[in-house]
Amino acid sequence: MWNSNDTRPRVMTYVRRDPRLLADQIRPFETRDILWITVNGMTIVNFYRQNDEKDALNTLLRWPVPERCLVAGDFNARHHSWQTGQATNRGQEIADWTSENDLNLLNTLDIPTNPHGNTIDLAFTNLPLAEATVEDHLATSSDHFTLSLTFPDIRSTPMQPAKIRVKTEDELKRFVEIVELGATEIPLTDSTPVELDELASSLVSLLTSAAKAAGRPARKGGRPAPWWTEECACAAAGFRAIRRSYPCGFNQDVQIAKRDFHRVVRRAKRQYWRNLIDNFSSSSAVFKAVRWLKSPGAFQPPPLQVDNVVYETQMDKANALRQATLERRTAGDDIANAWTPVSPSTLIPFSPRVSLDEAQYEAHPLAGRTRPRRPPDRPTYHDLIKRRYQIQTRSVFRTRLRRTDELLAPCERPKLVQRCFHQEQMPPLQMASKEKSTGAFLHWVERLDPLTLVVYSDGSLSSEGAASYGFTIHQNNVPIFDGSGRLGPAEVFDAEATGALEGLKAALNLQGSAAQTIFICLDNLAAATCLRGTPSDSSQDVFLEFQALAASHGATQVLWVPGHSSIPGNEQADKLAKAASSLLEPEGAQPTLAYLRRIARQKPKEAFETWWSTSAPEQYKRLNLKATTGCPPELTLPRAALHHLLAARSLHGDFAAYHERFDHGDARLVCSCGRRKAPDHIFYCRKVPQRHRMRLAPSPNAAVNLAIGRDFTKFIDLSKDSAFFGKICPRY
Repeated sequence: MWNSNDTRPRVMTYVRRDPRLLADQIRPFETRDILWITVNGMTIVNFYRQNDEKDALNTLLRWPVPERCLVAGDFNARHHSWQTGQATNRGQEIADWTSENDLNLLNTLDIPTNPHGNTIDLAFTNLPLAEATVEDHLATSSDHFTLSLTFPDIRSTPMQPAKIRVKTEDELKRFVEIVELGATEIPLTDSTPVELDELASSLVSLLTSAAKAAGRPARKGGRPAPWWTEECACAAAGFRAIRRSYPCGFNQDVQIAKRDFHRVVRRAKRQYWRNLIDNFSSSSAVFKAVRWLKSPGAFQPPPLQVDNVVYETQMDKANALRQATLERRTAGDDIANAWTPVSPSTLIPFSPRVSLDEAQYEAHPLAGRTRPRRPPDRPTYHDLIKRRYQIQTRSVFRTRLRRTDELLAPCERPKLVQRCFHQEQMPPLQMASKEKSTGAFLHWVERLDPLTLVVYSDGSLSSEGAASYGFTIHQNNVPIFDGSGRLGPAEVFDAEATGALEGLKAALNLQGSAAQTIFICLDNLAAATCLRGTPSDSSQDVFLEFQALAASHGATQVLWVPGHSSIPGNEQADKLAKAASSLLEPEGAQPTLAYLRRIARQKPKEAFETWWSTSAPEQYKRLNLKATTGCPPELTLPRAALHHLLAARSLHGDFAAYHERFDHGDARLVCSCGRRKAPDHIFYCRKVPQRHRMRLAPSPNAAVNLAIGRDFTKFIDLSKDSAFFGKICPRY
């Protein structure tokens, strides 16, 4: 019995209800990670092993495997028997255990059982002709694929005879006739126990054969819910079809289909109960509808035992529970004076009277010099302390952070502002796809008040890195004012924010704008979010000024519009922003924080590429490998394949020139074909089958350098398909 997450079972096995299947559970060990069941003489073991847990695997390894057995589950281990690579997580122990117990692996080599490409769900059996298939198209709402197992020789139990029904008048009449006709052959002697057994057996046989001949087998079939309609069935079929299309089950289409199915079911239930309630004409119909008079069924709840007394009826059980739980304590059992603390507080015995000496001391005019002062409300620091850390002296040791900061230009330091929360819930800026949002926005603009001001703003970044902005003001779908400008070193994000601010300023300067609603429309979702929410640290003063102007106006709203969707105002603002990139950069403009962040990320990459182009070894220069500070794709290869690739690139490996250079006397210098070992010998070896060879075009050197360099998958596939390093050109 489990009572918490630490003891609950972590494996479940379902057996279909079928009279031909006889299932039972066995418990050779007490564990929550393994479940043993027997189905028609076949033992099925459902196994789960957490990645860092040892108890479940230790239990399985010491369990004696019987005949006709299947072991399947999540083993979380790797071995070359089911996945290429080095054995991990006790994979070798699992392989040895299966070999000792004559268990065959049903999985196909290198067929993954989860979306990450690993084969961790395994199936072992000693049954012949068993098969396993990874059904990755079946949706189970899990990160594991379905492993389907097939056993062709499972013996089924004999079918149990179904019940016979004799209900109609014709069936009863026929039943009586058969019984009367067969009663003449029943023996009448019943003096001994043997004769009594024969009499009872004859009666049972007669009644059974008469019922089979006169009646018909009882067919028990499920009935759908009374509110289930054809529309519900169609919605359920559509939901199942979409789930089969997405194995993981977390796609947006699956969630939409599920929500539609639930909506159809709720509507069908609501309509069914409304029609049922409207048709009530008497109290008996109400009782029949809510099933108050329905029989409790053949299976009654178990009796209740309290203090060696057994209670069977519902009323007796209720009274017994009340007496055992609610009436076992009386007022005499209460704690006297329950509010008295366990450890009474100890008070300092101050006298309520003040002595004459204390009164004279307080009245003395110089007593304030020694009286304790109240501390200040907040800590006070002298301004010189702050200046001391702002002064840059040459004698002070410059940390790595200071040296890194000196590589970048200074910028406006952002302030620590409090997060912005709205009193009422704001609608999201984007609520539909780009195409649907375009149509909805154009329809919304047509229905606006003719005096409403709509400001379209946009930002642009040219190929030379010039950031600029543009805005246009529309009233009744007619442009009435526009403007543009150039920024200093900045990004598109900063240009979008500046364009919105300048557009709002221009709209507020128009005559009669104080009484009109102003809509600021821009196509940058991040900038729009910061304009009406918490300001970004880049261009923070722009966001704060915009929010202050919008708050003072009181009727300013920020909207997101799809960019490049043929919206007239947005297209006009985009053209103005691109045209402003040709203007001169403002004098004394400081770079924005977003610009410095991009430069800080870009400079190390450029410096590394420059260093690599000048300092790369000669054997690497001919490969034209791209310099990168991140994780290269070669590291995703298995360790053995990566070893041969790096050896071919660096010329440090199992090659004749390398062994001769370091005087390796016991090394093998030639391939099995008779030629000397070399990094490019795999492309020319005559023992490599023709179907695996690579076409060396347009030139052999260029093709070999490309296969070892950027297009390294050709080298890996060639060595793997031909087993070159394992059979043709081994190390020893």
